[in-house]
Amino acid sequence: MTTAPKNVVIGRALVVDDHPIIHEALKPLLLDRGVGAVSAAFSMLAGFQAYRRDRPDLMIVDVNLGDDRLSGTSLIRRIRKRDAATPILALSFYPAAAVETQAIAAGASGFVEKSRSPAEILDAVFRAAGGSFTSGPQTSRRPADPSGLPDMNMREIKTLSLLGRGRTYKQISHDLGLSYGTVAEIGALLKYRFKAQSLQELVRIAAMLLFVA
Repeated sequence: MTTAPKNVVIGRALVVDDHPIIHEALKPLLLDRGVGAVSAAFSMLAGFQAYRRDRPDLMIVDVNLGDDRLSGTSLIRRIRKRDAATPILALSFYPAAAVETQAIAAGASGFVEKSRSPAEILDAVFRAAGGSFTSGPQTSRRPADPSGLPDMNMREIKTLSLLGRGRTYKQISHDLGLSYGTVAEIGALLKYRFKAQSLQELVRIAAMLLFVA
């Protein structure tokens, strides 16, 4: 993998994604890497308004906003009509080459799958910000490596998936037909297996592993 350039400073980043959990997962990662501030927008229109208001140093845009799978590329194209300089990293759950091609054609500085590891996503962020992004198999089409995941049974996988979608223990107990106590026990076991210090951290891990679409 290409190494991110050193000494790249990002004063303000704007994340445009219709899944709030993605914001919750990315924000602490970016702040920990020295990004000054991270703001959020949840739709194409809100993203454009936030761009005009905040003038971010970097944008991270989900290609698949809402029901329109390419509305993110529409946002990128709209911004590029007035701004050719601001780095924009396109983000998507879908690994299809066509999605990457659409994003780059719209003017994205780079593309990365949501299923990449947090370290790989951060690397893509800083390479895009530093102008050294190179698109290719290492960033978009290589399947995620599951070897680092702990063994889980189907109930644990479903619980983690629902946590990643922002569901509460009470909602998960209803969704899966389990008692609240059983779901809480599964959650405690998942926190232990993923070495999460809190439920919030476990939810962020679920999002970054892309148990959410």
